Amino acid sequence: PNEEDTQPGNSGNSGRKQLTKKINGVVVDAEDSMASRSDLTAVRNTAMTPLRPKDKEHFSIRMSPYKFAERAYAVVEFYAKCDAVEQIQLLWDLDDYTDQENKEVEEVMGKIGNGKVVLDKRRGTTLHDKFDLKVAPPTYGMLMVEDEIVFACDALKMGFYRWTRHPERLVGYEPRLHKENAFQWEYASYTDAMSANRYSMVRLSSTFIHVDYLKLYINYLPRSMYDAIVDSKKCEGIAMSLFVSALTGGRPPLLVDYWATQSRVVLYSPNGSRSDTRRVTLHSCVDTFATELDLRYKHMKIQDARLFHGIFSFGVKVKEDVEEGDNIIPEMSEEEKKVRKRVSRLNSNNVLDKVGWIKKDLKAFMTKRGLVEDTDPWKKKYGISKSRSKSKSD
Repeated sequence: PNEEDTQPGNSGNSGRKQLTKKINGVVVDAEDSMASRSDLTAVRNTAMTPLRPKDKEHFSIRMSPYKFAERAYAVVEFYAKCDAVEQIQLLWDLDDYTDQENKEVEEVMGKIGNGKVVLDKRRGTTLHDKFDLKVAPPTYGMLMVEDEIVFACDALKMGFYRWTRHPERLVGYEPRLHKENAFQWEYASYTDAMSANRYSMVRLSSTFIHVDYLKLYINYLPRSMYDAIVDSKKCEGIAMSLFVSALTGGRPPLLVDYWATQSRVVLYSPNGSRSDTRRVTLHSCVDTFATELDLRYKHMKIQDARLFHGIFSFGVKVKEDVEEGDNIIPEMSEEEKKVRKRVSRLNSNNVLDKVGWIKKDLKAFMTKRGLVEDTDPWKKKYGISKSRSKSKSD
């Protein structure tokens, strides 16, 4: 009753398809997926463990860095200074770093982690390991992040406060969309979703989630999906987004305020981006996973929702959404009031300029470390000439 603009699907044929599919050459077995559905049915609409008082004040971070120790250190150092962060679990694959980096990481974390970092060292990790917690976090709220994109602390807080009021939902920063075609359901990027002004999924690498879902994923994700992700090394984020929708009646995730989504800084990736995935593979994942999770049919069909309402209302509208100029909602903590007050002067005309101010400290922090492309510290650190940088931007 508190949500608007959701609807089952967005176009095309919803008939049941042949279940034996391939994802990046990996066969998803129909018989195995059918056998797992009874397990999935048993956990639909599972009640999340109720939040305690501390779960409404602080959250934990589960971070999966990608082969660039210096960038991982910078992101950890920045997030460790955010007062709402209780713990940072750093998933560290020993195979991705040099022997020297593996030796020094604990010492570095001790210096910059503000006592918040828990190292989760493993070797030969799979994409599922980001959901497989060896150490129970001190909070039920977990922010899943990677280290290529970082958000301002106030933006994280606003996503967290929204999540505390809806802990059974994902709350994300980067919307994605599924598109229903007669031949194959497809994956649509952020740009595609913004153009259509609809969304149904989120990119998991910047999303708040209840830790109960991490356990449910490991224990109840259809085995065929689990194995296909291990073998193809892709699509775990799509799987989790659709998995939570399957457990909550096909509803899409929630999103943070629009202004908060714009407070991000993209960091330099000398090893390339892990998100550089062939679109055809993402299409196959969406198409197959929707079938595996029964998200094509009747009352369980995945819903999409209107995306942009205003800078303080992005995605599915919920009761606490405010209009421009407002900054008070019911059951607001004192800390949330402070953040709301800081952003209350934002409006549709000044949002881009004001968001630049909100992420000023973040951008300065990362620029100083040579992690923001096309800045002087970055050019100096990596020997990039101004002419080369200009030709790249052209």
